[in-house]
Amino acid sequence: MIRPYENAAQKVVNLLKLQDGNVVQEVGNGELQVVTTSIGKNSPLANMSLKQIAETYNALPFRLLCVARGINTIIPGGDFEIQPGDRVYLISHKAHVTELMELAQVKATRLEHILIIGGGHIGSRIAELL
Repeated sequence: MIRPYENAAQKVVNLLKLQDGNVVQEVGNGELQVVTTSIGKNSPLANMSLKQIAETYNALPFRLLCVARGINTIIPGGDFEIQPGDRVYLISHKAHVTELMELAQVKATRLEHILIIGGGHIGSRIAELL
């Protein structure tokens, strides 16, 4: 069964959650979490290859899933170098997400105020989901 109102409302809520530092998706019954952030020029991950990151931060278990650079999405290999301005998607066990966010210099933000204009099916459902 397709419920377009429900699908639209869930998509809007997911887009609102796509801010730096927010958990984008829980995987494996919530045991793993995917975090997204933009790499700043002062980030410890900037200008490092994945090999260098693995050697330097081997005590922190995480993986880089993909990188958005401009309009391109890149599935990186070991020699790939993260550049300032890249948007990275990182995955880790939920127990290590706080450390991972500190390493990536993610500033957790929280939406405090949202104005929903329209109280139809979609607007009402967005309010319920939030």
